[in-house]
Amino acid sequence: MKTTGYRKRTTFILFVLLLVRFWLGQTFELSGRESYLWLLGHGANLDWGYLNTGVLVPWLNRLGTVFFGNTELGVRWIASVIYIAAGFVIFWSARRWFDPVSAFWTMVIYLVAPVYTWKLLLMNEATVSLGLMALALLAYREAVVTDKWYWYLASGVISGLAVHVSWSNLIWPLGLLLYYFIDSARRQQLRHPQHLITPVTVAILSIPIFLWYQRPEMEGIKRLHPLPLEGASHQFSLLSGFHFISEQIVWLSPAIFLGILLAFYYAGAVTFNQRRYELLLCVSLPGIALQLLASFFGAANPDLMPALYLPIIFVAGNLWVGLAEREARWRRVGVGLLILAGLQSLWGLIPSADRALNNLSGLHPAYSYRNLADEMSRRMQEKGASVAVAQDHETASALTFYLPRQQMAYVIARHGVRSQFDFWPNYNDFNGYNFILVTNQGHRAPEHFTCNFDSVDPMPDVSVAQSESMGWTFYYCQGFKSEGDPAQKSATVEEMSGANPLPK
Repeated sequence: MKTTGYRKRTTFILFVLLLVRFWLGQTFELSGRESYLWLLGHGANLDWGYLNTGVLVPWLNRLGTVFFGNTELGVRWIASVIYIAAGFVIFWSARRWFDPVSAFWTMVIYLVAPVYTWKLLLMNEATVSLGLMALALLAYREAVVTDKWYWYLASGVISGLAVHVSWSNLIWPLGLLLYYFIDSARRQQLRHPQHLITPVTVAILSIPIFLWYQRPEMEGIKRLHPLPLEGASHQFSLLSGFHFISEQIVWLSPAIFLGILLAFYYAGAVTFNQRRYELLLCVSLPGIALQLLASFFGAANPDLMPALYLPIIFVAGNLWVGLAEREARWRRVGVGLLILAGLQSLWGLIPSADRALNNLSGLHPAYSYRNLADEMSRRMQEKGASVAVAQDHETASALTFYLPRQQMAYVIARHGVRSQFDFWPNYNDFNGYNFILVTNQGHRAPEHFTCNFDSVDPMPDVSVAQSESMGWTFYYCQGFKSEGDPAQKSATVEEMSGANPLPK
């Protein structure tokens, strides 16, 4: 089998893509989630714990802006580096798992899959989790094969860092333990002391999360949810689950999804008979199953899915190479599926094409935060208002990023902890000031907010370019009274949790 040249091809492809993604990341605005994660690491907001997210992404955001400032490039250049570095690690790791041919084509699948082409352009939990998963697969493989203590330590460190992206990533090291438990011979190996290194390391690195969660300020969120599940409805809904599943198939690409099904159908008989496949499936499938189950209760996190798909892509890539080496027709089918997936990825990068299909890539929403900030700034100057307020934390974060001099925008005060804004100084010190409030079109200014002002008037003729289909409503709020209305203080958690968020 000819295996030369794959390393050079991989290096050339990834180097070119690095330059392309550095440029591409500056061509569109930050998303609401990116803005929120940026704000967590901005200025004095940097902390060792955050609500509903880990510390790793905000700290990486802080590092990125040190080099390129508080710009789109400053926020996203590390995402480009993670994407390219993960490509190298995937090639190297798959080569260790299988062979150079399988490694190269696994890397190609990674590059053309829309879920990675699109999501990893953004600096968020999906990007950092994927980078850590690529490293984890290498460390897990070496730990199992060599049984060396330092590979178990590396596995624990990588898994612990993944928990600092999202606590749900704890499922990765549990998958490693599952790999040992499902086989009686491997269960005997767990008696060896080196196998304790990974769970002990993960536990030690997770201590800051549990210490932060014991802060007195966290009592509000504990009353809302026993665990910090952002947006969880806890109500069973078939529609919610099926919507999540169909959305994931689109993001993964129907072509790649079909390729995975074909690979397991025609070549999957060997999958459960080889240890290397068992380990990959144990790391991936429990997490995917857990997220799919959670989706029926409105608690799934789509940003965790790209990392969980990677072990499956390792398996499918190697199975496809085996099929292609036996029959030319599988080679043609495989190339065709990759071309279709690549075309879908390219389509999602074109703003006009993506908006025509309802922004399925998530990169080009039907509204512009930059233009919203420009309109907000103009209205504040026109009315002599000093404080900008938004209805949700993502819009407030994006306004903060795009307002002149990155003036702090606030969120409507709510009772109970809803976002990291509740831990920061709020607008209660602006007694007597005038505010401008922005809400999603059709959402009235909340009564528990308006009762604190002498007058609240909707502002007519608000026009935000590139946001026509979304629409915003501005309110001019005069004479803030920081004491508030007694009725506001007695508002219940249920009333607050019923507020309608902006679409993501």
